[in-house]
Amino acid sequence: MPLAYDPEFLTTSTPLLIPSSSLPRPSLHDISTRRSNVDALRPIPRPRNPPDISHTTHLIPTTPPVLLHRFAPTSLPSPAPPASLPAILHIHGGGFITISVADAAPSLTTYVRETGHQIFSVEYRLSPETPFPGAIDDAWAALNWLHDHASEFGIDTCRIALFGESAGGAIAAGLAIRARDRGLLPPIKKLILIYPMLDYRTVTNQVGKLATWNEVDNVTAWAAYLGRQRYEELLGGEGEVDGEASPALVRSVRGLPSTYLDVGQLDIFCREDVRWAERCVEEGVEVELHVLPGLPHGFEALGAGTKVVERCLERRMGVMREL
Repeated sequence: MPLAYDPEFLTTSTPLLIPSSSLPRPSLHDISTRRSNVDALRPIPRPRNPPDISHTTHLIPTTPPVLLHRFAPTSLPSPAPPASLPAILHIHGGGFITISVADAAPSLTTYVRETGHQIFSVEYRLSPETPFPGAIDDAWAALNWLHDHASEFGIDTCRIALFGESAGGAIAAGLAIRARDRGLLPPIKKLILIYPMLDYRTVTNQVGKLATWNEVDNVTAWAAYLGRQRYEELLGGEGEVDGEASPALVRSVRGLPSTYLDVGQLDIFCREDVRWAERCVEEGVEVELHVLPGLPHGFEALGAGTKVVERCLERRMGVMREL
């Protein structure tokens, strides 16, 4: 039986895909058009922050400074009892080249409301203006800031999770590798990876027109993140890249946090994500993997309210609630 979209997902997503079909199709390495297309699809005005969720920002005094957003239930006690609460450090997607925390805010407020946990989201520097390791340096600064300021938010540093979607999943996995290798204590409790972008070597598309993020997008993104010349040399077999940059290349996953991972079967990242989970099994890292038939990359926004997406979101939130 040939691969196809989940029937309910197809019905729900088709009207949402119509606006994007009229936008210009960007060519290889055309970042400007990709950013313009994202801008064109943003809701105007942006949704307001709901009254039951507090949204504050904190400027981390690194060079350059890093902006960290905090989303939390207004029902949380202030100040919270010391070392009593979990925290989730979120890193948004966007192919390393686009999207901001503001774009992720509606979904983050839902996670906060449904789990009761506070989520911190990093406004990391985008590529190609700031290639690797800029984004992971920003995320590392945010993680250390959370440790240093844990008492202000009642955070139990033994209960911090990293959470990233797509390119944010790459940065989250790279950050987990850095935390392990640099001996961060307490260690990260959980790594939540949503269709993560782990392997710069993914240059093919096994699902054709069903892919909402294709091989041209992927090559464009990785070239921007690693630097185009370096990326092309790597594809040609010259040089090496470490696991912080492209987590699939890490020598060992041993010692990484317990991991939750979900990915659509119609996502070009499906194979690399399954391979990551296999490595976790082989090297003794606790892992929970869900491959979702009939779903492409970024399925939550396109299939909101469908049974398969709602089941997936409930699983994710269950993992968060257990922190």
